[in-house]
Amino acid sequence: MPLRISGHVLKPAVVVTLITAVLLIAAAALLMAIRLFGIFSSHEPKSAPPGVVQNAEAYLEAIASGHASRALALSGELDNWCGQEFSACAPINHNLLTDEVLSGALERISEPKISDSWEFSTASNDVRKAGVEVSFRLDDTIYVETLHYIFKNGQWVLTRGLLGSLSVSTLGSQRYVPFFISDVDSDEGQIVDGTRHTIGFLVFPAVYHITPRVDPTWSSTSLDLEDVSDGSPTNFTVKPCSRSSLLVSADPSYPK
Repeated sequence: MPLRISGHVLKPAVVVTLITAVLLIAAAALLMAIRLFGIFSSHEPKSAPPGVVQNAEAYLEAIASGHASRALALSGELDNWCGQEFSACAPINHNLLTDEVLSGALERISEPKISDSWEFSTASNDVRKAGVEVSFRLDDTIYVETLHYIFKNGQWVLTRGLLGSLSVSTLGSQRYVPFFISDVDSDEGQIVDGTRHTIGFLVFPAVYHITPRVDPTWSSTSLDLEDVSDGSPTNFTVKPCSRSSLLVSADPSYPK
C-alpha cells in the first residue's frame, strides 16, 4: 500500500529518503547519548587507592606528633602553594616549617580521622585525581578538610594539605614585625635584597606562642577579633588552609 501523508501519495524514492533521514537522526542522538554517558561516567568517583589513604594517615600523624619534616616529606604541597591562596606567586617564607616550631606549639591537631576518600579522572585529558576527607580537633574546634592528590610520574602526590600562612604586621602601615614563635626567631633569613618579605610564613596548623619583637607597650588583635592582648605574648591559632594575620600596635620606630 502506498504511503500517504496529508492525502498525498509519496513515491518510493521519497519514502526511502525519509526513512534514511529518520535513521540518521536516531543514530546521531544515540551517539550523543553514549558520549554524554562516557563523560559523566569518567567523573564518577570511586574509593581512593590504599596508598593514598595510607599517605593521608601518615601525614596527619606526622603533624599531630610535631614532625614537620616528616609531613613535608610525605607531600608535594610546597611546590603547589603558589597560586593556591594568592592570585600570583607572592613571596612567602618557608623557614618556620621545622620540627622545632611545630613540636614547640602549645597545641597540635588531635583525634585525626579519615571519613571518606575518592578517585576520579577527567574525560578531557585523563588526569587521575583523588581526595581524602579528614577531620581533627584543634583549639576546641573540629575541622573537616580535604587532602588533594594527583597521579603524577607513576605515583600519587599530595598537592594540597593542611598548610596555612601566618603574618605579623603593624596596624595601618602593614609593616612586617619580627616575632618569636615556639622560641624561634622569625627574622632569620627574612630579609632578602635589603627588603623584608611581608606576605608571611607557611606553618602547619597549631596553637602557637607568639611574641612580637616590638616596644613592650603594645597590643595585638587577630583580624577576626578573636583574641585581644594588652601586652602579654599571644597564644595564636593558625587555622588549616587559611591565611592568619596578627596585627600589632607598635611605636613607629619599630620593627627593629
